[in-house]
Amino acid sequence: MSGGDPMVLQNTKIAAWLAALAEAGVESIRIGTKEMAFYPQRFDESFVAMLDNFHKAYPEVGLHIVVHFEHPDEFLAKDAGGEYLRNGQGFLQWVPATGEAMRRLAGRGWLSVENQSPIIKGINDDPDALRILQREFKRAGGENHYFFCGRDIIAYRAFNVPIERAWQILNESQKGLSGVEQHARLSITHYKGKTEVNAVTSKPIPGLKGSENGVVLFKILRSSGKAADKGKVCIVGRNPEALWFDGYADRVLFDEAGLYDYDRVKSARVTHAAPPAPACR
Repeated sequence: MSGGDPMVLQNTKIAAWLAALAEAGVESIRIGTKEMAFYPQRFDESFVAMLDNFHKAYPEVGLHIVVHFEHPDEFLAKDAGGEYLRNGQGFLQWVPATGEAMRRLAGRGWLSVENQSPIIKGINDDPDALRILQREFKRAGGENHYFFCGRDIIAYRAFNVPIERAWQILNESQKGLSGVEQHARLSITHYKGKTEVNAVTSKPIPGLKGSENGVVLFKILRSSGKAADKGKVCIVGRNPEALWFDGYADRVLFDEAGLYDYDRVKSARVTHAAPPAPACR
């Protein structure tokens, strides 16, 4: 339930949707929301009582609240000087209303709370910020799900971080985190399904033409239907300026995943391969 924040609906409306989905045989329901950052008071006792009643009626149906924190400033308390507040034991303190909302949700063992966020230029393209975000969200009982590369949309392009840089930021942010804190992966939404930026190398692969500056490894995390393509990979030569798959269209080295088997990229390949037009005289 996403695509326009469902948490702006009344509890009765949300309950009706949850029940309808359960009755239709849906086994796992996700509610994607930014409301935890904007208005944590929305997750009050009335809301969680509705969730409790749903769980009593449909105890086998999995329920997942997917929140969207881009930066730890959205949930950690600060002093007048802009420094994060710590309690007597040295732990960072949450904004009271947000911490209370998280405890209400995370305290229900049958419900998971997960975070996903795009990496946004000038907002959270900072390894230290992402490290704090992942550590503190896990400490509060949540799970770190995805970080995303920005979609290839004209209105969003100014906020996009190049794919390889985004991978380096997330990889750097997870240094020093424990294994349970660093579950988040870097994903790009391809038409075939969510695709992980699995690795970026800095050295050539001996004998592989096109890998002289290193390679990027993509792996399909999810694919439609019976997920026939899950786990398949694609290897491309590096392009530090690439914001989307199209940026690698002229340097595909191996593509069992079929990420480049669609018309837009085929057209880009033709464009790259065509000789330059003669100069006007």
